[in-house]
Amino acid sequence: MLYERQQQQARLIMAIHNRRRIYYEDDGRDGIYHRPSAKPKVISQKWLDITWDFTEPSPVGRLSGFEVVILNGTDPDDPSIYLRAPEAVAADVRRYTTSVAMSTSLNNARAAVRAIYGAVKSAWTVQGIGQVISSDVSELALLEDLTETQQDVAEALNEANIALLQLGDISSDSKLTGVEKKAVVSRYSSLTKERNILKAQADSFGITSEKADYENALDALTSYLGGLSPAWNSINTTTTISRTIWNSNWEDVYQKKQILLRAVASVNQQGTLEAKQAAANAHNEAVAARTKATEARADLDDIAADNKLHPNEKSHVIPKYSELMAERSGIEARATEYGITTEKTNYSNAIVALNNYLSGTTWGSTSVVTSIVRSTWNAKWGAVYDTRQAVLDKIDQLAGAQVRSARYAFLEDFSSSDYPKYWKNWSPGTQTFYQSGYLKVGGGAARLTNGVTMFHEGKIPFDANKLYRIETRVYVYSGSDTTRTMYIGLAGYDAAGKLCNAVGAETFSSQHYMVAANLNLVGQGWQILTAYVRGNSSGNASYSSVRGANDMGSPATMQANVRFFTPIFYVNYSGKTGATLVDYIKIDVVEVQDQRNLPQIQSGISSITNGGAPLSASDAGSTAKITIAAHSVQYGFGTVAYSSGSVTGLLFSKAYYVYCDDPGYNGGAVTYKVTTSFTVLAAGTHRRFVGKIVTPANGGGGTRPPPDWCVAAGTWLRSDLLVDDCRVGDLIDCWDVGDTDVHPGRIQAVSGEELVPCVRLVLSSGASVVCSRQTPVTGQDGRVYEAQDCLGVELGALHEEEALAWEVVERVEDVGLQAVYKISVGDISYASGEDPCHRVVTHNQVHKP
Repeated sequence: MLYERQQQQARLIMAIHNRRRIYYEDDGRDGIYHRPSAKPKVISQKWLDITWDFTEPSPVGRLSGFEVVILNGTDPDDPSIYLRAPEAVAADVRRYTTSVAMSTSLNNARAAVRAIYGAVKSAWTVQGIGQVISSDVSELALLEDLTETQQDVAEALNEANIALLQLGDISSDSKLTGVEKKAVVSRYSSLTKERNILKAQADSFGITSEKADYENALDALTSYLGGLSPAWNSINTTTTISRTIWNSNWEDVYQKKQILLRAVASVNQQGTLEAKQAAANAHNEAVAARTKATEARADLDDIAADNKLHPNEKSHVIPKYSELMAERSGIEARATEYGITTEKTNYSNAIVALNNYLSGTTWGSTSVVTSIVRSTWNAKWGAVYDTRQAVLDKIDQLAGAQVRSARYAFLEDFSSSDYPKYWKNWSPGTQTFYQSGYLKVGGGAARLTNGVTMFHEGKIPFDANKLYRIETRVYVYSGSDTTRTMYIGLAGYDAAGKLCNAVGAETFSSQHYMVAANLNLVGQGWQILTAYVRGNSSGNASYSSVRGANDMGSPATMQANVRFFTPIFYVNYSGKTGATLVDYIKIDVVEVQDQRNLPQIQSGISSITNGGAPLSASDAGSTAKITIAAHSVQYGFGTVAYSSGSVTGLLFSKAYYVYCDDPGYNGGAVTYKVTTSFTVLAAGTHRRFVGKIVTPANGGGGTRPPPDWCVAAGTWLRSDLLVDDCRVGDLIDCWDVGDTDVHPGRIQAVSGEELVPCVRLVLSSGASVVCSRQTPVTGQDGRVYEAQDCLGVELGALHEEEALAWEVVERVEDVGLQAVYKISVGDISYASGEDPCHRVVTHNQVHKP
């Protein structure tokens, strides 16, 4: 058959989740959720989660659906080894999730998927944990989220060497202790979190072989770790391992990762490659020019030693002059390209002065001896070589700066001790280089002592139609003058390249300080500051001096005449004693400014249903009915009203996901639909998820959606405590509105629920947490959001050995159905995260069982 002759690569992922559900029995006195003395009941379960993608071969339109089977073996046509008999899946579905009893052995578990075309079925694609194999099914491929970043290969190699040394030391006694497991979990978490990033880079550059090797190695490591007993990530146990197998699996991942990184680096985006090549060329030319100039000046001085130019000496002078004249136009053109004016003018004037001097002599005639004055001769030639070197050095500096900021409108991580070459200071304070393990970006920081006004010498073109996001991380030492403040923002330039401050004056004073304006952070630890800016005002600049107020919804505007900008820091103001560290500053272009530019499936993540969930379910006689009340949805651009509706003929006691398709954000009388498969919600580009509800039992009256206020299984509550292992009475890090830092608080109640729609919140530092969409999240100002609606909100971040910091939520990612836990620590919030060393303060204000 045509479909069986495609011979295309098939890839499929199957994840085995192993989680424990914990609940407490009621003794009839005070309820089941608030009694530390209650004895916990534990139910262990495993479930399989299979995801695939599919491209139908031509002619399209004949695909009927898919068939999925779970088996303990390798032959999907052998019913005797089925864990779950073959089940049909609709043609628009690409995911299958099922539960399997804990007592069932999953050592040989496999998932198999095949496409169905009417009466014709393709060959099975069979895969175990972490395996990727070939079959005849047309183009099955793992779906992954794509994010933007670029790893530095040299840093990755150094990180890999350090990791392998640590992991090798851990395995030296063939045992994993509880303390060692914390370090292992952190290493593994870093690898898995960067997987999508590396996949996206490989995909964007068409790199397939190295990507497959890398993914296979990581899957093999996952499979190996999953087979260890006691569990490799159970902090309260010691696990015996084979040192050889342990080291081999980890080494293979880091080796394949490094190979992939090199492949990505070798075929990087053309613009970045050109910038790097230009920087390398500029640097090489500057270095070579310095050497050549030294040699030429020595020769010219020797020639002029007797104050005469002899015919044979002129044969050496003429080529040097010709070379200088031949390169002049090229050097001046590149200086113009980089906006270099002073150094270019000095160079051009020196060339003219040399020409004028030589034109008054017979220096070019090889038949006569020409008298010269040695000091004048050397001065004229020396001026050309000196100014030539100055302009080439300037080109080298600016070309290098372009490479450093190639991924952003601007990025400076102060990794080089020579950063003051690019960052000028017109105040009496000092700039020095600082290194520490507490830095988040790059390998260094700028240490600014006493009053410093520091600005970058480059000029970045300002596009008034784009939205820019500015972020910096600073630390103000607690010593010296505790009243000192800081101003941070953008210095503006007009079309002629002249300074243009917030009121249009040509000065560095009163610039556009939208990031920080007279802000005192003395002794408050590391702080991340952010601001947004877009467009020009009709006159003077417009921005708020309140920290965080220049947000995405109300960005600052530049003065009317601003056409270029550069970052500026005014710290330890005004001229006061003390020190401040700057870890990095980055300026990004935010491309999407209106959610209507996004499909519903993306913008729905950051929308709010006004008035809560509009769903209810009822017994309609022989079947159940779901009613959707009229409601409105708040988006960034405004509110969309949706009419009421209903879905009938449904099963009793069944969980349904309600959705509608609205590609134009028109609202009104849409057609509401339901599905029992969560993945159907992602099967339409313009699909909006309304909510989840369980229909009542036959004769059971009515139901409403329960509040899903939960943290996902596998989340860390402390560096040594997973939510899966927590108990009533355990101490965790808590926070309440008005607190300046976290404090210990006891868990008062905990319960579990199997599969709930969840999102991942990712902060600007990379700290992340997975929780249910409806998890209440409290911002620094005390305002409460649902997790799915907190893009751009500042949340508390708890990094190991650091005080609580406030960081912006940069991404809200849909992660599908996850097992979750409901925890109460009283009417306050607590810290949790995917990485035990970097947690996020969320869930929850109120525990709702």
